[in-house]
Order: sequence, then C-alpha cells, then structure tokens
Amino acid sequence: MNQSAGNERNGAGHGTGSRNGNATRGQGRSGHGTNGHGTSGRGTSGRSAGGRRLRTLVRLTFANPASMIYLGIVLATAGFVTVDTLFVHHEDASFAGVWLFFLAAPTVFVFLVGSSLGGAESGGPTWFLLLGLTVSVLVQSLAIGWFVRLLTGGHRNRSTAARGA
Repeated sequence: MNQSAGNERNGAGHGTGSRNGNATRGQGRSGHGTNGHGTSGRGTSGRSAGGRRLRTLVRLTFANPASMIYLGIVLATAGFVTVDTLFVHHEDASFAGVWLFFLAAPTVFVFLVGSSLGGAESGGPTWFLLLGLTVSVLVQSLAIGWFVRLLTGGHRNRSTAARGA
C-alpha cells in the first residue's frame, strides 16, 4: 500500500486536490465522494445497477424452488419427447411433443401466432419452434419466481431483517 492511500484511509490528505478547496472527509484527490476504498459507499460494492438487475432476474428464473421444480419438469418432459421421437417407432403420429407446449403455455402461443402472421406455415421452421419453446419456458420460470417472491414478500423481509426491525 502506498503512502497516499494510507493517508486517505486515515483521513489525512483529504482536500488537497478537491475542487472547492474544502477538506471534506471522503473526498480524495479527484473531489468525488469515496469511502476510502474506491467505492462510493452506497452499498453497491462497485456493482452497477444493471448487474444487480441481471443477477435478480437470473435468481428469480433459476434459483428458487418453484422455478427449479418447473424447469425440472420441463427438462424431464423434453427428455421423454426426445427419446420418444428418436428411438420409438410409431404407426401413427406421437403426441408426446404436445406436453412441451402445454408446459410452455400460454407464452408459446405468442410465438406460434407471430410465426403464422409472418407467413410461415404450420408453426414455421424447427429452429423457430425450439427457440419459441425455450424462451417461453424461461419467461414462465421468471414469472413463477416473481410470483413466489410476491407471495412470500422475499425482498422486503430480507431488507427489514438486515436493518434489525
């Protein structure tokens, strides 16, 4: 650690480079308010608001029990559909794939309507159906996570417990 950084932590040397000449605790040479550790002291630990939002979305989509159960059911069904499609010979068409659409409903129908409005026949190309199913399942999982958080009051309970109230 260099001498100037040590002085900033101890409160010495503040204001030598400040814009208005006032020696204010928490203002280093740049004149910006810091807590002596290079962060603004807002409790963000240097993370941007966008990073926190992304982390919250990922947590709501994948890291709560209800969403994990839903995604597990979807993965098990997708495995069943894959095995049924690739390895089981049927005289008639198999309806195993319908279960994936039931699990992704109602958001998957937005993709089906969008593809038919775009001029595609019978749902469009396979890649579009798979993309629509994937995005629909992720949107459903996010909605489940948000709903669980809404019902349990998850975000508010943790913040009030941290304050000691």
